[in-house]
Amino acid sequence: MVHEITDSEGGVNVNAALYVGFATFLRCGELTWNTWSPDSHRLHLSRKHVIFQPRGSVILTLPASKVDQFHVCVEIYLAQSPLSPLCPVTALRALFDRYPAPPHAPLFIRPFSQPFDKAFFVHAMHHLLLNAGISIVGYSGHSLRKGAAVTADRNGISRHDIKLLGRWKSDAVDIYIDERQKPDHIQKILRLNSQLLSPIH
Repeated sequence: MVHEITDSEGGVNVNAALYVGFATFLRCGELTWNTWSPDSHRLHLSRKHVIFQPRGSVILTLPASKVDQFHVCVEIYLAQSPLSPLCPVTALRALFDRYPAPPHAPLFIRPFSQPFDKAFFVHAMHHLLLNAGISIVGYSGHSLRKGAAVTADRNGISRHDIKLLGRWKSDAVDIYIDERQKPDHIQKILRLNSQLLSPIH
């Protein structure tokens, strides 16, 4: 149940999925699943795809993605950020320590073998937003990836490095960044327009 997203098994899984998804610029379909079979670990994130490193970092291997049609797999590196309440490494460690599972088990689960699917994940995200007093308008399964790009830009990370973090091979990320910068651009245009029309003294 979504209302149990706290310190329960479901809550620990959802929190870990949110923190990891944001930190790694994942698409919703890359961390959710509809059905799980013995071969699902070949295409979906499972416990074996998380490797904890001696110095606190994590290697997350993405077995398949929208742009990896040949399933070459992509290694994603996560740094530990102990001072951040949103640290994905800390969230993964809590998940693994409290709820151990076999290597081929899904990385993220719901209790009672229910699918950790997109509908559930988006609903859980909306629930958390509403609890925080934030409107859910505009928030979808793609919001983690978009939000990570916008946050990175706001924190001064270059477009080149944002593309590196998000594994963008095209300039599609520019859409998110330009959208964030549009209000500032409009204000600048308005100021210049006002200056243009001001009487000369």
